[in-house]
Amino acid sequence: MSDYDDMFKSIRGLAEQLQALNQQAVLAYTPIVDDILRSRSHDTNHIEHTLDGLLSFCCYEPALQLYKKLCRHYFFINPAATAEYINAYREMWDSEEQEVQPKQVKKRVHTLECGASAPLFGRPPRRPSTREPRLAKQSGAEAPHSKCIRKRKA
Repeated sequence: MSDYDDMFKSIRGLAEQLQALNQQAVLAYTPIVDDILRSRSHDTNHIEHTLDGLLSFCCYEPALQLYKKLCRHYFFINPAATAEYINAYREMWDSEEQEVQPKQVKKRVHTLECGASAPLFGRPPRRPSTREPRLAKQSGAEAPHSKCIRKRKA
């Protein structure tokens, strides 16, 4: 065997170990992310701790999908912190070829592409709905009309 063959076997072994580690991470983080999403958790410490852990494995597509799901959930809780997590992903995993032009920077704050065609936030953010007309006006949402009010007007 030549030195080249030995080096190739060594690199192949490292790649297989890395793949196994990525798979273990997805197996470990899937129930955590699913629990956060299912319970609609607003525990920012738990969410951020999970995002911090997942960030290291975003080179693996299933881990990236978990990261995106959790970012979508966290966006409605803390949009500024979510933007920081998206930027942290870009700094760690995006290549220089995927750098954006200055005109596109504002748009990219709301997306996470990772070379894929599906952006992180593919739909516009939801506006809060509220029963309190004063709060609805402040948030830009329309206050819901009660059926009782409609009957009185008729």
